[in-house]
Amino acid sequence: MSDLSESLKINNPGAFSVLHSMVNYLFIIDFKGNTLLTSQSVLEDTNRGHTFYENKNYKDYLVDKANSFNLLESFLLMKPQNDIELEISTDNGQTIPIRVLSTTLLKEFHNKEDLILFLCSDLRLQKKAQASLLQSNKMASLGEMSSGLAHELNNPLTIMDGQLRRLKDYLDDEDVTKEMMNELIDKTQRNLGRAVKIIKSFRSISRKGDKDPFLPVVLEDFISEVKELTEKRLESNFIDFQVHLKEKDLEFQCKKSSLLQVFINLINNAVDAIEKCDEKWVKLHVIKKHDKIIFTIMDSGEGVRLENQVKLFEPFFTTKDIGKGTGLGLSISKGIVEEHGGTLDYTNSMKNSCFIITMPLEQKS
Repeated sequence: MSDLSESLKINNPGAFSVLHSMVNYLFIIDFKGNTLLTSQSVLEDTNRGHTFYENKNYKDYLVDKANSFNLLESFLLMKPQNDIELEISTDNGQTIPIRVLSTTLLKEFHNKEDLILFLCSDLRLQKKAQASLLQSNKMASLGEMSSGLAHELNNPLTIMDGQLRRLKDYLDDEDVTKEMMNELIDKTQRNLGRAVKIIKSFRSISRKGDKDPFLPVVLEDFISEVKELTEKRLESNFIDFQVHLKEKDLEFQCKKSSLLQVFINLINNAVDAIEKCDEKWVKLHVIKKHDKIIFTIMDSGEGVRLENQVKLFEPFFTTKDIGKGTGLGLSISKGIVEEHGGTLDYTNSMKNSCFIITMPLEQKS
């Protein structure tokens, strides 16, 4: 037991009991960054004794993937910390995701020395809930697209059926050449490829992707899947979908299944917003800027009202009719983009509705 912990136990048993019974993770740290006390919740969840943390610098057990968190700087400059996510290492080599809740000055707390109380929350349950919400949102999107899927598959299958019947008739026709047979086989194979591509796209979006690694994806292939998954809904509402990208062969790293969901959410929102407009279009612009890739999704709608813009990314906020939206699409999409080290923003600098996704081309390992 540390000197500070021993002192609290003797001189302030009430505070000692509270500190060691709380669920959140508590650390008391000096201005050199050394840890003097940790709550029992930290010791139990990391399966480590207090001697592991005693007099150890907080940077030795906190994992900061973005390499942007400085406890002392945040405290002294009074920077807000409640959006910062870190990880704490455990004895088995795993990590626990945590969020910084607050930092508080403890004036002359021990041996007349000023200390910092550093409080964090365990995000494991929240991460699990977010993954569940993401999957629910995917299923809702797939439900909306299911009739389109049936129609999309029916077209190539019907064509293949007709082509195979003709191929069968060719067997009894002496005037049929080898070239005619090959041409019909090629057409059948193209339609089969079309059907396989449709099924592959829907399987990609329906599967859970929260534990997927970041993998390189070719921009043109990614946009092609976005079009495949949204094409039918856009066509059925007579909406012109325009794609503008210069560097088609550009590669960027992402969790494809999750990122596809972002684009489906944004395009579905655009469809809902403009389905009754006289002019109906959705434009997707993609550019590379330094080490970033920037996606701009704009539709022909009049834009989001100013009073609603501040609530856009809040969970369960929706301007759609009852039963038409969950209010989760944008908040989930923002979380996915931020997981990719990027940002999802709405800009009111255009007269039309416009969302901008900015992401790094390469993800930090």
